[in-house]
Amino acid sequence: MQFILMSQFVLLEPKNVYEFKELISLRYEHYKSGKQLAFFKDDQYGYDLDYWDRKSIHLGMKDTDSDKFVGYIRMTRNNVTHHASFADQMIAEIDPLHYKYVYDQELQPFPILSYYPGAQDILNSEINGHYKLDTLCSLGKLTIHEAHRSRL
Repeated sequence: MQFILMSQFVLLEPKNVYEFKELISLRYEHYKSGKQLAFFKDDQYGYDLDYWDRKSIHLGMKDTDSDKFVGYIRMTRNNVTHHASFADQMIAEIDPLHYKYVYDQELQPFPILSYYPGAQDILNSEINGHYKLDTLCSLGKLTIHEAHRSRL
């Protein structure tokens, strides 16, 4: 999947584990240095991985001039996606024990439902049998390198 954004940027999925690592590292650097630090877990390897990364479609924003990733967003689903293999390979190469929390099977709230107290109850009352949780999609973890924000 590839989308062109204003001819200066291309939004695309990582093609391999190396591009996936680059995106997860970019996300880590952004959150480490930004105002989101209160929601951020420090990582000795320099990656921001969580339970929902295996259930997400990851998209990188690439600068067409430098051919480097300068932005990132993920679309989180309630099912494992084709990018789970990149996360699995990355974890196996780095430190499986350190990243074991990524596979934690305890009930994890859907990302958009963890933003405020009572969100799950509100969603349940709104859905009222009309939607299935596996059809939900949450956009999140958006980051754009500050040097490129003015070009959008």
